[in-house]
Amino acid sequence: MKNRDVESVRSRAKFATLLRRVASAVEAGQPVPIQVAGQRVLVPADANQSVEHEASGAQSEPELQLKWRAKEASAPKSTAAKSKNKAHAKPKYTSKLEPKPKPKKRSA
Repeated sequence: MKNRDVESVRSRAKFATLLRRVASAVEAGQPVPIQVAGQRVLVPADANQSVEHEASGAQSEPELQLKWRAKEASAPKSTAAKSKNKAHAKPKYTSKLEPKPKPKKRSA
């Protein structure tokens, strides 16, 4: 996975909805898909949960974190196998917070 450090500002209502959805999945031991800055991320069921607090001067920043190690990549598959399994390459999009990305229009 590429290095990435982004932040997504949300309305109070959307943030609360996200927290509820993540909390329900963590409590049930289920993976949960989230979208941050346009990229979908599937948080695995076995992610570690932690709470941090950082303070510097007048700024205070509590953080609720889910951390996990990416699974090691297996040996490359043949092109035929990649095409056959292409539908399974991305997690199913189930986020209710942000609209599902529109498919790209194909030019004739």
